[in-house]
Amino acid sequence: MNEIPGKHTPLTLKEHINKKLHYWFVQYNPLYFFSALCVVFGVCLVSYGLREMDWVKGEILLTFSIEAYEILLITGAAILFQKAANRRASVILGIIAICFLFDVTFQTEIIASFHGIGIIASAIWILFALMKLLYLLWAFQLSVNISSFILTLTALCSVAAVPHLLEIPGINKAFIHLCATWIGAGIFCIILCFRPTIKCGLKLNAWGKTVLRRASISAFLIWSGMYFYHLSMWVSMFDISLTYAHAVPFIMIPVCMFKRETSVWGVCAASMLLSCLNPTTVCLTASSISIILVLNALRMKKNSLYTVAVVSVYFACIFFGWEGGALPEQVMVLDVITASILLVMGWRLKLKSAYAVLIIGLVYKFRQYIPENALEWGTFLIIIGIISLLSGLAINLRLKDAPISAKQQI
Repeated sequence: MNEIPGKHTPLTLKEHINKKLHYWFVQYNPLYFFSALCVVFGVCLVSYGLREMDWVKGEILLTFSIEAYEILLITGAAILFQKAANRRASVILGIIAICFLFDVTFQTEIIASFHGIGIIASAIWILFALMKLLYLLWAFQLSVNISSFILTLTALCSVAAVPHLLEIPGINKAFIHLCATWIGAGIFCIILCFRPTIKCGLKLNAWGKTVLRRASISAFLIWSGMYFYHLSMWVSMFDISLTYAHAVPFIMIPVCMFKRETSVWGVCAASMLLSCLNPTTVCLTASSISIILVLNALRMKKNSLYTVAVVSVYFACIFFGWEGGALPEQVMVLDVITASILLVMGWRLKLKSAYAVLIIGLVYKFRQYIPENALEWGTFLIIIGIISLLSGLAINLRLKDAPISAKQQI
């Protein structure tokens, strides 16, 4: 008997169960997420118990047991991706491994309190992080440029090393935290400016390319979120007093998405003024802003931003070690070097902004020689008039052999 068009044959109970099992345990396998949550909460509870026992070696063993779990995650993803051809489940495991890479259980902060043995454990943790990153790329047959790899490794080293610095007695914790914040903001800005891509060694269809792009964005957001979450946790764990300068790195991040050059100038100037509320951070802020300005000059292809970058470096050098009060004195050698750089930039890159900054700097440098009364102004103008006359004669004599058109001849 023929089936009625438009109607489906009802599924048997066994087929219905198989369909649901395939949906829940093949397409969206909850056991992976359940496993990760169990491990995270289990590690937190075990760590709490070990702290009560004051068992240092137990904490270190717990840290590397998490590393073993992460390796197991990546191994499972590799088997599913390369052998079982189950790419959906492998991507789920890969995302979970990405979440664990930046120490979701905060064991790096705990082992940092163990000083000598803690330093060795953190160094091994960094080595494991490098191996896991390479292993993850191999599992999914991915390739990235070396700069992206170095940026990720820098962030991982910061997560492992900064807690050790914060444990040093008498150290300026707020400044160390600010440096770590600038490292995170700088990495974030570099990625926003150059948008590095990840390539797969396999031939992907349109949907595969979409999944790869979304997974890359997810990795970037997860790692950025985890890095800044570590920053926020350090504030309470190490009793750090934040200043207005800590807001500047977050203000500078959106600059890398601006399209107007004037907006970049305005935000940089506002950030410098905000950092002046905490004088000891002006040098660090100015040097960091100069790097971000160079990144935006490359991104926007606006050479005038290089001028502001040079000025920022100059301010960073001048305000090095400044703790407030009277403004630091100018250094003749630094003034000459900066003026020479601006002069060369103005000549080679045809930057009017470089000449403008150079003139402003010279006026400020020799402000004590500016005329103050009618006699001095008159003398100054007479000298300028004579110099202009001699300059005009020199130019005409120098260019007398230059070809001129018939209309220009008398």
